[in-house]
Order: sequence, then structure tokens, then C-alpha cells
Amino acid sequence: MGRKNPKDRLFFPNNLKFIRIISTLEPSGTPRTGEPAHDRFLPTPPRRRPAVARAEKILDALDRLLRRRETDAIGLPAIAREAQIPLSSIYHLFPTVEAAYIGLMRRYNVQMDRALEPVISGSTSTGWQDLARALLCAARAFYTQHPVVARLVLGPMTHQAARASDDSHIAELATRFAAEVHRRFHAPQVTALEQRFAIAIAISDRVWSLGLTEDGTIPDFLFEESVRAVLGYLGHYLPPCLELRSELAA
Repeated sequence: MGRKNPKDRLFFPNNLKFIRIISTLEPSGTPRTGEPAHDRFLPTPPRRRPAVARAEKILDALDRLLRRRETDAIGLPAIAREAQIPLSSIYHLFPTVEAAYIGLMRRYNVQMDRALEPVISGSTSTGWQDLARALLCAARAFYTQHPVVARLVLGPMTHQAARASDDSHIAELATRFAAEVHRRFHAPQVTALEQRFAIAIAISDRVWSLGLTEDGTIPDFLFEESVRAVLGYLGHYLPPCLELRSELAA
């Protein structure tokens, strides 16, 4: 039996259905080989250039609506009116409002990955604590620049589909962070290290949610508290000092 994807080991009970659905997608949004057919909770991957442009226009409309309304006040008819696209075209690409939220979150997740990748791969940090702080700083900056996704992920009125998509993304980030720690340092073998990192990210998100402002700002006090919480939690599993690998220590 093959090795399970770390995403499938996470325990977010309220969102397991959505996470299983999302985890069947390749980064392109198409189902993986051998996986079930398309689900109504997922966006329908556009096949042609006009459909791609239409999907982006729909997601832009949802994004604009979220700047003005709470999540529970938005349905597909409202998105169709905002996008000035027939409702039938919305259904073709986004069968449900959950699919639209997942489509928007996937777009934001790609943007966040681009923002975090230079921090992960280009950081000159000599300790895992500095690397963790740098990642938290970059994530905070991203939320400040994109208040819609900050409210979807951290706000009190988040949509279940958006939260589930974020949980799946947390698993991906945790796997990437764990791989980078092992690439940089002679790190001990920690059981379920990816899961520990995922929990650490979830801890920071929860702390940030306690004081998120409408414009996506995370107050300095809460940011510093989140750093303390993350480093304290991970410090139970990683020693305070890890030896840099020889090719990086030079």
C-alpha cells in the first residue's frame, strides 16, 4: 500500500468531506488519475481560453462582493449579477456557491505560495526559529495586502468551503516547510513532523483571528503572541539548535 499524502492525515473533523474532495485535485484543478468524477463542490476546470477568462471574471465578481457583504449573503445569483454573466454560465463552471468559494481560495492559495516561496527557498536563516518567524511575517504581509482572503480564513463569518480549502492548503505548506527544514538542517526524525507544522500554522491562524481588523491587519501584539505560540509548540519536537548542512554552512 502506497504512502499516504500528509494532507489525508490531518484531523479537521468538520471539514473532512471538503478536504477529501479538494485533495483529489492536481495543482491544475483537474482530477487525479483514478479518482472519482467531478464533484459538485468543485469548480469545473475550464477547457478553453474563453471559459478560463469567464471563470476569472466570475471569481473577480465574488471577490468584489466579499469586500462589501458577509459570506452568508452571497449566492450564485448575486455573483452572476455582479459578473454580468448569465446564471447558466455560472452553473457550468461553478455548480454550487461552495465551488465558487473553493475556486477563489485556490486562486489566493497560488498567490500566497508565490509570496512565501522566496522566503522558504531564499532565506539565509541559520535556525529553524528564524525560518518560522520569516514565514509568519510573509503570511501576515499577504493577509494585509489581501483582506478578502484574510476575512475568509481568519474572520468570524468564514464560509465552510473556504475554511476547508485553507485547511488543505495548510497541509501543503506544512509539507513544504518540513522538507525545507530537512534540506537545511540535520534535523531529528520526528513522528508526523508535517502534521506538527500544520498544527503550528493553525495555531497562528487562530491567534490572528482574535484581533483581525476589517482591512486584514493583524495587530503587532497578536503577531508576536503567535510567534511565541508557534515556537513554543514546535520547540517540544525540535531541539533549539540544529546543525546546518555542510553545503549551506560554507
